[in-house]
Amino acid sequence: MIESLDKIFGANGNLLVAIPIEFRPVEQIPEPSFILGLFAVGLWGTSKVIAKHQK
Repeated sequence: MIESLDKIFGANGNLLVAIPIEFRPVEQIPEPSFILGLFAVGLWGTSKVIAKHQK
């Protein structure tokens, strides 16, 4: 298994041939949910309105 580029390229910079390259799947990074985003925007907007009324 190749884990770094120095195993793919030789010292002179040429690509080494006949080396099988495997790609390991990377775990997905969880994205925040759409509902959570809407909640955050609503909370931010509400706090802006309340702060504006208190001035």
